[in-house]
Amino acid sequence: MYLVQINRKGELDLAYVKIYGDNTKGVVEAAIKKFGQKVAKEGILREIKNREYYLSPSEKRRAKKNAAKKRFMKNLKKRRAREERLDNIKFIRKSRNRAN
Repeated sequence: MYLVQINRKGELDLAYVKIYGDNTKGVVEAAIKKFGQKVAKEGILREIKNREYYLSPSEKRRAKKNAAKKRFMKNLKKRRAREERLDNIKFIRKSRNRAN
C-alpha cells in the first residue's frame, strides 16, 4: 500500500506499509489499520485539506490569528475554572478551621 504526497520542497513523500507472508484477511486488515495510523501521524490528510483550495497570504494570517485567539480563550476559560475550584477548596478549608 502506498500513498504519494509532494512535500513543500517539491519532493515525493511516501507512506507505505509492507505486507509479509500470506495475504490472509487478518494480515491485510492489520496492514490497512497500520497504514491509516501512519497517514494520520505524518499529517498527510491535514495537508491535503489545507491544499484543497487556495488561500491568499492575508487569509492565512487571519485564520492563524483567529486560531490563536480561540486557543487563548479556551486556555483562559480552563484557567479561570481551575482557579475557581481552588478558591472554593480554600474557602471550605478556612470555614472548617473556624468551626474548630
